[in-house]
Amino acid sequence: MFKKALQSNYKVYKTTLFNNKLRSKNIDLPGILYTLYSDKTNLISIGFTLDYKRLESLLSSGEFILIDKKKGFSRELCLLKKVLNEIGILIINENNFYYSESLIRLLNTLGWPTGKSIYKRRIIRKKISLALS
Repeated sequence: MFKKALQSNYKVYKTTLFNNKLRSKNIDLPGILYTLYSDKTNLISIGFTLDYKRLESLLSSGEFILIDKKKGFSRELCLLKKVLNEIGILIINENNFYYSESLIRLLNTLGWPTGKSIYKRRIIRKKISLALS
């Protein structure tokens, strides 16, 4: 009986400790959620940043073009990555995925910023229009 009481107290302590660690990570920071596309590697990159300077530095490298962005919280990126992992979408590295129309449709359904169109040809047109302006 003593052993069961000790185990139940340990579970409560462990849960409390875990919740405090989550709160201390500041997962509710407001910032910018974004979607980038690379035509060279055919990758979609999703991410979160606290300021525009980081996003501008990603875009200035020329490897990625901006598909869309919106205001949001860092917890949304964590949640999206968990959902995509559960569904079985292959994550190449930290925030990159192989482009597919089904991935874009899924991101759009989950409320992630994907731009006005979900087709690749529209993304390429957007890249050209951004280069001209």
